[in-house]
This record gives sequence, structure tokens and C-alpha cells, in this order.
Amino acid sequence: MAADKGEAVKVLVVGAGLAGTEASLFLARHGVRVVLAESKKSQLNPAQKIDTMAELVCTNSLKSKNPASGHGLLKHEMKGMGSVVLEVGEMTSVPAGDALAVDRDAFSQKITEVVENSPFIEVCYEEVKNPLEFAKAKGCQQIIIATGPLTTPDLEKWMGDEIAKEDLYFYDAIAPVVDAESLDYSKLYFKDRHKPTSDEEGIDADYLNAPMNQEQYEKFIAALVEAEKVPAQNFEDYKFFE
Repeated sequence: MAADKGEAVKVLVVGAGLAGTEASLFLARHGVRVVLAESKKSQLNPAQKIDTMAELVCTNSLKSKNPASGHGLLKHEMKGMGSVVLEVGEMTSVPAGDALAVDRDAFSQKITEVVENSPFIEVCYEEVKNPLEFAKAKGCQQIIIATGPLTTPDLEKWMGDEIAKEDLYFYDAIAPVVDAESLDYSKLYFKDRHKPTSDEEGIDADYLNAPMNQEQYEKFIAALVEAEKVPAQNFEDYKFFE
């Protein structure tokens, strides 16, 4: 969809996750009017727990801050471009060594606050089933679909029919959660995730480590393989990435 010559461009952003909020705030900061559509206030999908924006549903980690890594380099570039997501992430961070991990609720609440207070962003808490029709109704000439793996069924069908069904797939990993009170700390030790030298022991020591020899490690892997599995949710398929 293209704007007429001389007409101010207005952009529809579908989805208020990390990408959608970042895109909306970037455009707003450059004087572009945005309509940001988000459906979760009307109905959370099976993976969502809170109704605020930029919810981290899998992990609270935004990965490494080390500029020598891919994740760290991306953050360096984001900071140079004035990333609000990165700024809020640093404001709401929790200890995680050289990784940027955040307090999920505080992070989501602050992103929502910044977005809703922007004079250039109109937030629509409603489901978008057809982005072209929704954009036309809102007077938008450009569209960004930023729903990621949490796309609603109707929008997913539209995207498959109108864009590329064969490319519309998302693989995710399962991250187990362990109750801290269930651990035997006499067999564990704290250390930084990436710094191996003993003289740095205790510096950014935010990760628990379990020392094992080969026999113990192999028994650990066997126990994991044989352990009770978490059943797939009704929106998940057992299609493993190889």
C-alpha cells in the first residue's frame, strides 16, 4: 500500500511484542503516525500470561551483552539507533552475568507505559484478521506484521493464504524451570557463565554450575531422556528441528 504524493504516511503495526513495540516507537520518534493493534486484552492466547505489551513468554533473557558475540553486536547496533526495548531492558535488568535478563513484569509494564504515552501512536486493543482491510479503515498506507509465533488463528490463515503458507512456521525450545529450594547446594557452585579463569571467581557469578565427570554426565543425560515429558499444548505439533 503506497501513500499518495504529498500525503503523510501512517503505518499500521500488527502485534505489540518486542518487534512491534520497537518498530512503533522508532517510527513515532521520527514523526511517523502509527496505529498499533494488539489483541491480547480481549483474549490471551495459550502462551500468554499478562495483558501488557512486549511480554516475554519463553525466557527472561535477551541474550549476551558481549560485543564480540552476535547477540552483543546486535545490542550495540540497537543502542546506536536509540532502541527503547534495549533501554527499558537495562532499566529492568536482573543479575545474569554478561547476559541481559529482565524482570518480565516490570519490563512489560514499562514498555506499555512508554507506548501508550506516545502522542504519535494510537493503540487499538483489537484483533486484526485482515491487515489490508484494517489498514484501510484506519487510514494507514503501510503495514508491518509483527505478531511472531503468537499470531492469532485468523491472521495466521490470512498470512498463509496471502503471503506464503509453506514458509509460515516457528520452532521453539523448551527451557525447564527448577525450584531453587529443591537443589542440593553442597554439590553446586556459583560462577560466571563464560569466564573460565579462577581469578575471576565471584565476579558476575550469577549462574549455578554442577560439576560432573563423564560417567555422571552420561547418567544425567540418560535420566533426562527417560524422565516424564511435558505434553504438547493444543497449539503445538511434534515437528522436531533437525
